[in-house]
Amino acid sequence: MQYIFSVIMVLCLAAAAFAADTVSANLNGLGLEIEKGTGSIISLSVPGQGKLIDARSEAASILDMAYPVPEFEPLRLASRFSKDADIKVSDSEVAIHWERMGASRDYLQPEGSVKATVTITALPDKKSTLWKCRIENASQTAVRQVLFPDFGDIIRFAGSDTLLKTCGFSMEPFSQLAPTEGRLGQQFCMDASYLSEEYTPGGLFDSMVMRWFDLGSHKGGLSFYPEQWGWDKRTRLRMTRDGIEEKIRLSNVDLRDINPGEAWESPDYILTAHEGGWAKGIETYAEYAHSKINRPYPVPKRLQEAIGFRSVKMCLGWEADKSDPRWRFSDFPALCKEAAEHGLSELNIWSWHRGFRLPLPEPYSHLGTMDEFVEMRRLCKEKYGVEVTPFISVLIQAREGLERYGVPEPQGNGNNWTQHTETIPRFQPTYSSLYKGEQIGPANKAWKKDALDSMAALAERGLPSISWDQYFNISEGDNNMVDISREFRKIQKAIDPDSTWSGEEVYNMEISMEWLDYTWNWGGFRDRQAFNSIFKFPRVNMNVTQSGSEAKKMFMDNFYINAFPRIGTDINGNCYLKDIPNLSEALKTCWGIKQKYMPFFTEGRLIGDCISTEFVSGAAKVSAYILENKALVLVMNTAGGPGARTLNVDAAPWLGDRQRYTVKPVSEKLKSGKQIYSNKSKMTLTTPELGPGEIYIYEITGH
Repeated sequence: MQYIFSVIMVLCLAAAAFAADTVSANLNGLGLEIEKGTGSIISLSVPGQGKLIDARSEAASILDMAYPVPEFEPLRLASRFSKDADIKVSDSEVAIHWERMGASRDYLQPEGSVKATVTITALPDKKSTLWKCRIENASQTAVRQVLFPDFGDIIRFAGSDTLLKTCGFSMEPFSQLAPTEGRLGQQFCMDASYLSEEYTPGGLFDSMVMRWFDLGSHKGGLSFYPEQWGWDKRTRLRMTRDGIEEKIRLSNVDLRDINPGEAWESPDYILTAHEGGWAKGIETYAEYAHSKINRPYPVPKRLQEAIGFRSVKMCLGWEADKSDPRWRFSDFPALCKEAAEHGLSELNIWSWHRGFRLPLPEPYSHLGTMDEFVEMRRLCKEKYGVEVTPFISVLIQAREGLERYGVPEPQGNGNNWTQHTETIPRFQPTYSSLYKGEQIGPANKAWKKDALDSMAALAERGLPSISWDQYFNISEGDNNMVDISREFRKIQKAIDPDSTWSGEEVYNMEISMEWLDYTWNWGGFRDRQAFNSIFKFPRVNMNVTQSGSEAKKMFMDNFYINAFPRIGTDINGNCYLKDIPNLSEALKTCWGIKQKYMPFFTEGRLIGDCISTEFVSGAAKVSAYILENKALVLVMNTAGGPGARTLNVDAAPWLGDRQRYTVKPVSEKLKSGKQIYSNKSKMTLTTPELGPGEIYIYEITGH
């Protein structure tokens, strides 16, 4: 008894000591414990999930800076090295001020001081906080990097349901960054070796795509984004797992110089503490993002309603070779008829003329004439409702055209896009340079005029829709695609209001999304649910060549499927869809489902598996759509064998409090099951036995 009493006393004293050494705050549901002296975050909690951070004093953080001095360039200034933080807490704000940021080496304290102030303010929406940092450099050395906000010692708060979600990927960081012999065996300074990864926002070539992420589980989490858009400078997200403890550091990395005598203020960072999964957390970001987007032209209805489009590569580009063509313009009607039967709205045409040349040349003679191209496009649009869209590559110009633009001949083999099934290697063979050139772009006025004149000529001849290779928006001003998009779209829409403008989005989705109707990017299925959850356009493509189950995954997340069927290792798009029955059947199944439930996909909101109350295992994929008082839930068996799948859902967070609910089960072949009635929002749904890749559907209506 005496022992138990002693233990209780020790715990109480420890708790009292902890309370005495920290300052507490709760701002719009975000719980904070801030260490006195350092000003670092010791604990952070959110509704539903509870504690996300449980930090050791030596690992706790909120602000960290690179401060390279001649004696020791790795020197850092950070909250955890500071001693005299002034912390003020009110009902609506926390303010932390450091008159002198502490250094990572006691014997290398700055001459003068680097001052900093962090404010965390509750916003009127009652669920978000605004984080702001100001740094004043009154020292003799420049600050070269700022980590803010910087969160140390994030714990594995929800086991395998501890997720980092972005618009470009989803991951379970503790598993993905776990130490392995493969990682640790690399040199200590490599990201993999010290269990670290860096993620970037920007475009479809960047890992995050957009400047938003969510750290959480199905119970609750924390969403984050900066109030920045378009050409604003980007920050990066770095995640590092501790090598011994099962804890993670999450840092927003801003690469910048704050020179002696200068002051700097961070962007406004918005953090939303939320109950439920990421689809709740992203709502604040969605409101901000939508306020920034101004699309001058609506996306054609046929593109909104279709499940995807079809691409073909016409040939390999050697007119003298009689075996070169895979398709001719005369094949378009058969291709478009098949596309329409599979719910595909466009036929995207590659290698129809010799690329990397302006003005655009006439079509390859062995494929047909331009008049035939135009006539086949007209017939396909009128008879099947399928647009035929030429894909053009003009950003790079071949050697023989460079003099026209004042550009010197290319050196080396870097911009050699020569390719053929019989060269070794197939791409960039050193002995062939048919498609060797240099990248030019919109900053070159002569090139820009030729590009616009050539596209206008195509539109006027009867080919108004264009798909653009390498849609770059690198910097504000003339060196981007905005001016070209603005001028060409005005021309094409005057000729055909139903025409489309698509492209390979590579750098700045925040700008590109105002102009592109859909993207043409390489790659197969990835988890980009969060993007489709809040952005309807451009419709982001994913490519499928053979797999019906992969096509179904893309459809479930409302991606614009690029059907690029391919037999063997020959040229992409070398066959009809009917030649790959598994893919053909899957596309027809998806098209049938979309036709039945069209408003969910065109007007509803994708919330992924957030309708579930718990982590959904890898044996199932779940995608739910919300439309007013209804939810459409798609469940797919992703296991290797047959089996039933059980899903625990809660409709109330999405449909509101209702008196009762009706659930209509439907198979992927649109055969109805027995209706379910419930007076509770929480319910368990169990599918019949599903084959591998089979989808089952539940339509939930709240009354």
